[in-house]
Amino acid sequence: MAAVSQTIQQYLNGVSREPDKNKVPGSVDEAINAYPDTTFGLIKRPGTYHNAELGNSSDLDGAYFFTFNFDDFSEQYIGAVHGQTLQIWNLTTGSLATILDSPGGSALGTVAYLNATKEQFRYVQRRDVLYLLNTSQTVAMSAATAPGTLTGTVNTLSELPAANTLTAGDIYRINGIDGAADDYVIQWDGTTWSETVLPGELIGFDATTLPYTLTRTSTDNFVFTTSAWSNRVSGVAGNTGTSRQPSFVGQTISNLFFYKNRLGFVSVDNVIMSQPLEFLNFWRNSSLTLSDADPIDLTASSLDDVSLFAVQPMTQGLVLFGTREQFVMTSGNSNVLTPATASISSISQYEVSDLIDPLLIKDKIYFVAKADSYSRLMSMLTRGDNNNPVVIDESKIVTTWLPKDLNRAFRSNQNDFIGLIDNSKNYVYFFRSLNVSDQTPLKSWFSWELAGKVLNGFVKQDSIQFVISANSRVSVVTAYINPNEDRQLVVTDKGVVTNPSLDYMQEPTGANKSVSNGITTITSSVTDPNNLNWTPVVVTTYDSGSSSSSNGKIYTVTKVNDTTYTVDEDLSLTDIQFGFTYPYTVKLPKVYYRNEQTADFTASLTISRFKFAMGKTGVVSFELQPRGQGNSETVGGVEQSNWYRLDSAPIDDERMFTVPVHQRNDNFDVEITSTSPYPVSLLSMTWEGQYSPRYYQRS
Repeated sequence: MAAVSQTIQQYLNGVSREPDKNKVPGSVDEAINAYPDTTFGLIKRPGTYHNAELGNSSDLDGAYFFTFNFDDFSEQYIGAVHGQTLQIWNLTTGSLATILDSPGGSALGTVAYLNATKEQFRYVQRRDVLYLLNTSQTVAMSAATAPGTLTGTVNTLSELPAANTLTAGDIYRINGIDGAADDYVIQWDGTTWSETVLPGELIGFDATTLPYTLTRTSTDNFVFTTSAWSNRVSGVAGNTGTSRQPSFVGQTISNLFFYKNRLGFVSVDNVIMSQPLEFLNFWRNSSLTLSDADPIDLTASSLDDVSLFAVQPMTQGLVLFGTREQFVMTSGNSNVLTPATASISSISQYEVSDLIDPLLIKDKIYFVAKADSYSRLMSMLTRGDNNNPVVIDESKIVTTWLPKDLNRAFRSNQNDFIGLIDNSKNYVYFFRSLNVSDQTPLKSWFSWELAGKVLNGFVKQDSIQFVISANSRVSVVTAYINPNEDRQLVVTDKGVVTNPSLDYMQEPTGANKSVSNGITTITSSVTDPNNLNWTPVVVTTYDSGSSSSSNGKIYTVTKVNDTTYTVDEDLSLTDIQFGFTYPYTVKLPKVYYRNEQTADFTASLTISRFKFAMGKTGVVSFELQPRGQGNSETVGGVEQSNWYRLDSAPIDDERMFTVPVHQRNDNFDVEITSTSPYPVSLLSMTWEGQYSPRYYQRS
């Protein structure tokens, strides 16, 4: 047998469900609470900072959550719709905002329009106004009708009475040559004729059946009321003629969006867009002429039944997503989208989940498709007019890994990832695709486990906000993808700077941190999640203005109740961060001797030892688990032998761990874990062992 050694240069390829011999080097069997970073390796996910505790799980587990950001994120809010009520919290202060039912009106009570399940709401925001849609509500016309009385009917303008015989307010109907389709109505104002609506015809929408408007009036103050939809100004009959009602009347609206300076709706198989910059006007200005400023109302035609539920604006046009077919709306050869130039054509036929709106990252649209027992994540790259898009099943490598009931998603264009949520589970499933110089894009799957059910997630620049339900309480927390120097830091004497790896992090000060008889009592602003894998601890942190020399030290915490904890130490002069530790777990696949990318799976291979190159890392454990047995053996876990200044965090920017094995490669599994509040970064692994090709010549 020959003594051999091989190195896996990085572990950034994420989870793979392929057989171990087929896995691309750098793939793993599982990556929980990990994050692939091309600079720092497969790192431990960032901790989460506590923003606000919103209320009881019994009220909010079934709520629809949305965000409201104002003035370039200087004010951040999160809203919840539940039980016909609307609530909004300031994420900076955690305080509940005031919502009125009208400008200068009363506090908002229950609203019948909000009577729907959490899956039946959609929203879109523009500046300080947010439109909230109930997709189960059927749109209706109001009872208001056009005033006046029809004076007479003529066939041509020349048949109208002379001006000296007319009275201001006289209304005449002009019959066209194609039935009611080209009839129109005019009114005499004493000087000229102008178009109007046939007396007695319905002229307006029932505003209680259309999206409501949420308007920020000042910090922590909002108004939630019906929208001021424009009334009809011309036309003969509501459902005939050239000024007919929009096609969403009598139907439900599936989604809403802004595109080309218009507010748009999708309803059944129709796309309806308002007048430009007149977002609440869906009526034509004239029955006689069609102008570029008139609303757009088109049908997506197909041989199959079409049910549109979402849109995604692209350079090539407006991509329309139906549950079984996809379309694109373009303006043809014109650069301006108008009623005359707009057209819709089919581009693909995929079964798409209507619970999650498609998301755009760079030049690709990602959408979720469902199988019988799992979900798929598909990417679509559009290719312009008259070309079908390129669609790829990005989740093929993790087939059956994604749960079938995914119902929430978020994306970060800056960090090139998508997060997928089943809000009955504690996990978030991530897909990250990075273009690394001119190489093949790096695609990586991994998951984050949080302390409770993840109800929703939202991205703001380099941070992710999660709504979590744990121990009968719902909270909002924020995770920062990169170290945030505006938050509490751990700074080692070797220059390593990091945020603590804790969940529900908070800085107890004032009344929340009291000392008596040498014991520090901490009153937490969040209820203990009561998850066995989440342990409360206190970590001392760095403050340049503090007299404390302790930094990065961990203190054991004694739990008194779900919001009160004690530390057997006087920490009155020490800056601390309180939170809950969480597990980092990476399961490695079976190791094979490889000739370039080909695994020699028939050879005899005995692994002598692993050498793990780690980046910014504190405490980490390595476990060997015999295959077919439930017990594992921890072969690492304490800090590597080194020197550290007293009261300094044992974190190095580079480390090498040697793990002895001396077993056949198919006898064991390897797992890397960490439950400390320190970071972990897996860079590469080198194995050494004895290799025998079993007397066969490989060729």
